[in-house]
Amino acid sequence: MRLLMLARPDMSGPEVKAWQRFLSSEYLYGGPIDGDFDEAVAEATRKYQKQRGLEPDGVLGAKTIEHALREGFRLPADSGDPHYVAAGNVVLSMEARTALEHIADKYYSETGAVLYVDSGTRT
Repeated sequence: MRLLMLARPDMSGPEVKAWQRFLSSEYLYGGPIDGDFDEAVAEATRKYQKQRGLEPDGVLGAKTIEHALREGFRLPADSGDPHYVAAGNVVLSMEARTALEHIADKYYSETGAVLYVDSGTRT
C-alpha cells in the first residue's frame, strides 16, 4: 500500500473540491468550492498544517491527509481513477477485478490510500 500525494497547487478535481469543503468547514478557506487548488487553497492548507503542528508546505500530502481523516475529512468515493494498483505479475479474472475495485474504492474513501496488489492469481 502507498499513500497518494492528493493535491498540490495547480491541480484540480473532485479531491480538491472535497478538501476545499473541509477547509471551509474549519473556517480556514472562504473561496469558491470549484475544485481548483490555487494559492488561496494552498494558503488555507498552510494554516491548517501550522495549527496542527505539521510542516506548513501548502501541499495536501500523506501526513496532512492522515491528520485530516482523523478530523472528519472524507475523500469522494469515486474520482474516476482506479483506487488500486496491480503489479504486472498479478492475474485477476473480471469477477475478481470488479470485487477488488469495490473494496479499493471503499478503502480509498476511508483512508485516502490506494491498495497495491503485488502478488497473486485469482481466477
